[in-house]
Amino acid sequence: METKDCFGQTVRVGERVKVIGFSDVFMNSLPPEDHGHISQMIGAVFVVDEIDDGGQAWVTKWWSIGGGESDAHAIGLASSEMVLTPSADSQDLEQ
Repeated sequence: METKDCFGQTVRVGERVKVIGFSDVFMNSLPPEDHGHISQMIGAVFVVDEIDDGGQAWVTKWWSIGGGESDAHAIGLASSEMVLTPSADSQDLEQ
């Protein structure tokens, strides 16, 4: 499967995308305690894990929450929320 980024470029699983923002509707749907972590994803580069039937490109961000514990958020990105990023920009790649 494939989808498009904000410039109409084709995005496929395994490619890198930069998160350029989230809609107010999405941010308002989150619990307040998640806003800080999710906002940290803006400007970061992620590898696309999956593209769903609706055309969203799914990426995952992991955070260390201390004591050897971690937390993750998987987000489905709409075309308007991402831009395809060349592999040369991988120094910004998030895990």
